Amino acid sequence: METAAQSAFSLGVVAQHLIFGLLALSMLMHRFLYLRLAVIASALVGLVYWTAIAPNGVAAFWQAVLVLINIGHIAYAFWDDRSAQFRPEERALVDQHFGGMRPSMARRLLQAGEWVDMEADGVLTIEGQTAPALYYLQVGHGSVKVGGFDIGTVRAGDLVGEMTVMTDDPASATVMLDVPSRLWQVDAETVRRLSAGSSEIGRGLESAFFRMLRARLIKRNEQDSEAKAHPYAWRRG
Repeated sequence: METAAQSAFSLGVVAQHLIFGLLALSMLMHRFLYLRLAVIASALVGLVYWTAIAPNGVAAFWQAVLVLINIGHIAYAFWDDRSAQFRPEERALVDQHFGGMRPSMARRLLQAGEWVDMEADGVLTIEGQTAPALYYLQVGHGSVKVGGFDIGTVRAGDLVGEMTVMTDDPASATVMLDVPSRLWQVDAETVRRLSAGSSEIGRGLESAFFRMLRARLIKRNEQDSEAKAHPYAWRRG
């Protein structure tokens, strides 16, 4: 019994548990850097194990290769992020909505869209129809209508179309610009393709959409509270 217990907790067994445990842990990581670091840690333990504890030249060689490959991925990602440049209007969009993405991923998303200037009365979404694109309103404001009635506004800094752009469902409201505006837009199909092709972009978009929804709910609750506190003023407005 004592021999079995000693065997279960021997240095070699512990090392093997670390090798495969760290590798399994890496599969649970969502962030690129943490995933790569976990794989490197697993490979380093494996390199020590198959070099010093249970010598195996083939296994040690491939553990070393695994370390070098992942260090190379990290170095390339670092260089890619450092080389990503943003104009002031792009930086404002990234900081406000896509700050959770690596700069290179945010750059990839922005390059898939375009900046446009639209006149007053420009329509972004139509109630009951599929939203053609995801919009970011950089300058300007607009009205949100349901059934022909104004129910809210969109202002500079808001995203438009985020509720349905990922699902291809019909828009729940019509959004029309009140004044000449500047926007960034990316078509819905491209949003879905980028999201499917990159888990980091997909998570970044979902996070941005969630924050936008939360901000709208908070604003709506504040409006409802104001209406209850000043019912007559609300009716006159």
